Amino acid sequence: MSRRLLRQPFVTVVLGFAACAEPRGITEPPILRVGYYVDPAGSSNGDGTWQRPWDMGTALAGAAGQIRPGDTVWLRGGRYRGPFTSKLSGTPTAPIFVRQYPGERATLDNSSTTQVTLHITGQWGWYWGFEVMNSISDRNTARPNGVYPSAPNNKLINLVVHDNSIGVSFSTESPNSEIYGCVIYNNGFNDIDGTHGHGIYAKNDGQYQKLVRDNVVFNQFRNGIQVFTDSGTEQLKNFLLEGNVWFNNGTLTSASPSDGNILVGGWVVADQITVRHDMTYFSPGIAAHNVRIGYSNTLQNGTAAVQDNYFVGGNLGLVVGYWDAATITGNVVFGTDKILAVNNPTLSAQVWSDNSYLRDPAATAWSYAGTGYTFAGWQQATGYGASDQALASAPTQPQVFVRPNLYEAGRANIIVYNWTRQSTVAVDVSGVLRPGDHYEVHNVQDMYGPAVLSGTYTGGSLQVPMTGVRPPAPIGGSPGAPPRTSPDFDVFVLYTTT
Repeated sequence: MSRRLLRQPFVTVVLGFAACAEPRGITEPPILRVGYYVDPAGSSNGDGTWQRPWDMGTALAGAAGQIRPGDTVWLRGGRYRGPFTSKLSGTPTAPIFVRQYPGERATLDNSSTTQVTLHITGQWGWYWGFEVMNSISDRNTARPNGVYPSAPNNKLINLVVHDNSIGVSFSTESPNSEIYGCVIYNNGFNDIDGTHGHGIYAKNDGQYQKLVRDNVVFNQFRNGIQVFTDSGTEQLKNFLLEGNVWFNNGTLTSASPSDGNILVGGWVVADQITVRHDMTYFSPGIAAHNVRIGYSNTLQNGTAAVQDNYFVGGNLGLVVGYWDAATITGNVVFGTDKILAVNNPTLSAQVWSDNSYLRDPAATAWSYAGTGYTFAGWQQATGYGASDQALASAPTQPQVFVRPNLYEAGRANIIVYNWTRQSTVAVDVSGVLRPGDHYEVHNVQDMYGPAVLSGTYTGGSLQVPMTGVRPPAPIGGSPGAPPRTSPDFDVFVLYTTT
């Protein structure tokens, strides 16, 4: 595998965190960077230098105590054959950084075992920018999970995680942890028990908030994210889902999946759930439940806030289950059939305001306690949504979101709902790039392919092409073909280059 397949920023910054990486404007020599080095051809007899790098296993074990809090471990480009366990432990003010070397593509590939590809047992580690995948061609038996942090206080940043069983297992054992900016796709498999595999499978005991922010998660065999448990010993408390993009999840099983983009809730009480500024999409003709907040109709959950999201597609746009207190405000919801279902017949402690529904208000597309209503009928039956509105026609201009990356200056996710099917869409990136920055724009469905746009930034907007790319084919195939999203919708990653 060539080393220089994916360029990434050479200068990074962390905004709003106590422990910072190098600030923008302070660079190291163009070849050697401060830290230790790992190479697919490295050895346990190395010393971690550029000339004598370690192998992956040696480095993740701490290199006999040589890797200390605050150190950076640079992964040189190439394929690392897993599985791997990281025992690295930093401190709250000096995490250990495990990073892909700028301009190179480091791949952790677990092709010969059912053990998780990257199991993280140490804490205060930041795992950053590399690829975690599985190259087993058999899609009809269990395959390894991608990343499993089973210790607290870790961050997964800007990883590319694909073709595993579950992309990231974000379990109760990993409190005070974060998944940020990752691109997660094509996870799951079929066997005699049915279909398995989500992009993110999450649980939390609630003592610390778990963060899932600014990720792009698409084309799983099952849900994009499943915050779920059927065990009374597990908990679903204190989650923040913010700024993520979830699209066409569940579609690798069939053209009409039973799973969807977001599922929050299970057979135990969910509580302190916040979903805000998230974006979802299903391609036309896919009959799926897009977003489900609350699972069981026999279990009363705690509190939930669903705010300022943009939910598009599926035959049911948003399902809200049983909650003691729920705030649903400022959302845009588009559904081709049933746009909204409120399941709880008890009308108490819920706040609905300033939501917009892209659906004919005369259609029987809103439901309450199992009964369908027109928009006005639903408002009257529930007393909800006096400031909500229903619009019979789709927007007349593209809707564009730009989400700057908190950990890498000059990087951002660009999300385009191309309602008018324009060949190019203007995207203002003045809040991300500075004049003179060299940049590339990559489609998330072809992260390691050629840039769809590149150049030197001169200010203002970029004209981003909406011709699209072919979705990445699942390794080993899938019953359902990955849907093509362009020109109606696409997601891009913008970053600076040297």
